[in-house]
Parts: sequence; C-alpha cells; structure tokens
Amino acid sequence: MRLLGGRYQQQGSDSGPIDLLSQAVRHYENLSSAIPGWRVVERALSTRCLRQRLNECGFSASVPISTVPHHAAHTFAAASLLTTGFGLIWTMDGYGDGLWATATRWVNGEPRLVASHSYRSSPAVTYGAVCQFLGFKEGEEGKVTALAAHGDPRVTGEFFSQGPVARGGPLRPWEVRHLKPFAPADIAAGLQRAVEERVLSLIAASITPADHTLALAGGLFANVTVNRRLVEHFPELSIQVFPAMGDGGLSVGAALHTQSRLGTPWVPWKHAYLGPPLVRRLVHSAIPPDVKVDTSSVPEKKVAEMLAAGGIVAMVDGRDEYGPRALGNRSLLFGATDPAVAARVQSALARSTIMPFAPMCRARHVEALFSPPYPCAERADYGLSFMTIAVQARDETIRRYPVAVHIDGTARVQAVTRGRHRYLYRILAEYEKLTGNLLLINTSFNLHGEPMVHD
Repeated sequence: MRLLGGRYQQQGSDSGPIDLLSQAVRHYENLSSAIPGWRVVERALSTRCLRQRLNECGFSASVPISTVPHHAAHTFAAASLLTTGFGLIWTMDGYGDGLWATATRWVNGEPRLVASHSYRSSPAVTYGAVCQFLGFKEGEEGKVTALAAHGDPRVTGEFFSQGPVARGGPLRPWEVRHLKPFAPADIAAGLQRAVEERVLSLIAASITPADHTLALAGGLFANVTVNRRLVEHFPELSIQVFPAMGDGGLSVGAALHTQSRLGTPWVPWKHAYLGPPLVRRLVHSAIPPDVKVDTSSVPEKKVAEMLAAGGIVAMVDGRDEYGPRALGNRSLLFGATDPAVAARVQSALARSTIMPFAPMCRARHVEALFSPPYPCAERADYGLSFMTIAVQARDETIRRYPVAVHIDGTARVQAVTRGRHRYLYRILAEYEKLTGNLLLINTSFNLHGEPMVHD
C-alpha cells in the first residue's frame, strides 16, 4: 500500500466507509497491527519507506526512527493538557492500530491503560458512513453535526442506538434501504443522539471518585456537540479537548511519547500558535502599489473601528494555529449582530448555510454570555480557548448576537485571554468601547476542507 502511495495521491481520497474496497483496506490495516509477526514485518517495511523519504528530505541515514502506536500518540497529546500529573484520558476516532477507543489513567506522568475497544465496533466509522449516505464528502462530518440540530432525534434515534451505532462499523445494505424514506435532518439527529449516548456510557463506566480531570483526543472529539453533552453529564469534571484532536495531532503525541521514553521532561500545553511565523518581507512584497498601508502603532483601534462600521477584517499575526480551528492569527473577523454581513462571508467562502459561525469574546465575559455548566466548574473560560466545545447561550446572547448562535441555542466560543493573544484581546476591548457588544465572529480564510491559509 505504501509503495502505491503516488497512485493513491493521484486517485484522491477513497469513496468512504460504505465502499467494499475501503472496508477491505480498513480490515488489512487493523489486522496487521493485531498479529505480532505481521506487525513486525509491517513496521520494518514502514520504517524502510519512511527512512527513504527522510533521506530525500536531507536527513542522515543514521537518524533513529521510533514508532508509536496510534492511540498512544493521541493519549500523550491529550496528556499535555494535564496540569496536575493526574487525570483520565479517553481517545476515540474511526480506527488506528486495531482500536477505535482507549481509556488511560494518567498517574504521576505514567499512563495506565484502563480500557480499549476494537476497531470493528467504531461508531465513528458509522458516523462517516451516514455522512456519505447523506451526500457529504469524507471529512465533512461537521456538516452532519450541524444538520442534526435541525432534526428530531426521536425519529431515527432508536434505530441507530439499537443497530448501527451500538454495533459500530459501516452501514449494512438493509440499513441503507431502511434510512432512505427519512428526512436528512432527522437521520442526522438520530445518529448524533445515539453516538452521544454511546460515548457517555463508555466514559461513565470508567470514571472513579478520584477523577477530577478528563482529557480527550481523537477525531470523534471534533464533534463539539458530543463534547457539550460530556460537560453537561459530568459537571464535576474539568474537561479538556486537545486542539488538534484529529490525526493532525498525532505528531505532537508521538513526539511526547518518544520524549517520555527517553526520560526527557516536557511541559503542559500552553497555546495552539505553533506554526510558521509571519514573514513580514513577504507580506510587504505581496501588497500592490495602489493599496494604502496604515502603519498605525495601535492597529487594534483601527480594526475595532472597521468592525464597528460593519466591515470584515482579515487578521494575520504571529505564528499559524496548530489544529483545525483559526484562533485569531489567521482569521476573518466581523460583527455577530448583523446577519447580512455573515451572509456576505458565507457566500465568499462558499460555506454551507447549515454551518454555524463561531464567536469569540474576552474570557471575563463567558459567564455573562453563556450558561453553565462549563468545561471547568471553578473557572468558566477554562477549556474554551480552542473552539472545541459548544456551550449554551443565554437568552440575551441569542437575541443580541444571532450570527454567533446555532439553531439549537449553542455556540462554539473561543475565550480570549490577554496573555494568550494580546492583539485579539485589545481588539475585543476596543470594539466593546465603541459598540457595547461583547462578541465577534472568528472564522478561517480557507474554504471548507482545505488546509489553514498560511500567508
């Protein structure tokens, strides 16, 4: 499979979890990790291919290569969120190295496996299959989550909770036929509710009275509504979601895993601004001569004035964000009060109308704008820095900021602190002085499914 990588790239992504060839590939990938002898051969071939590619990139042939299991990498990425050296870590995704989920108790910097679940029972694969059935592309599961808010989960919820989601894996032919008469929104709502309930039951069974922190990683936790249900169900826990929760986060987890094996200490996660920095000479060379450049020493005031006047501001500052969310360094900003401005952005980015925009506010205003429970009971904004958890908007927030709130009354808010992002914090403060409004919309430049815009 790795030798045919070039052909795979030309062909594009596969046709999704319903396709028989995709199912065969999934079984091969996971079975190869479960049979010891086969795994040794796989690792040797993979390492050889990787070393060849590293050599092409200029790395020495003597550089050691360390292989890390898929869910172990997710676990160590989530562990970087722990500040006390103790906590429960769950990883959940489609599949990886024979598993779709693991639970690990992190004690004094050491992982202790609590539970693991075979790839065959993955509800994330079911979610992907329904995503394909509804006409979306692979990787557009977020659209299913958004669509679910428009439907009634009672219509198909029992079918999913007792059938495909309880079993896991792709839809069977008769299940596809069964779903065809139902409205897409009702299918999405039933699926969403069933997945939430399964995730809740698994995590609930692993929690002990000693657990105070729950850290999450893996692509299934890109589902902000699942994360909201966890916050509501476990109000006594501090819940953290790794910002690059999908497979893009495996690189950090693999590095931390290897660092730990070498006995090297590492520090807790601080922020998501880990990408390449802004190269100012390239910025200046890209500006056409007929464009006026404002070299104000207080740009946040100018930005706030433009936003207050109903403008849309493209923000490029510092290093790229790591993970799928634009968090102010590569963002489009606009007001949350005028749906007409949002419609302009929606049209320009060719965004689906069912997809909600995400707001940001200064951390001090989280309690005024959104109702408890929060990811951390002691501090309302803690856990809301990376747009990974939806929270319930207060009635006044729904009325005053219609662009910021989804049809179900929730918002995927980013709480901005002065220490983490000084320019965003100042922009919000200046905007508040001019308008009295506490929220702004923050969305990424890129079209849906494309990588984060870099420069």
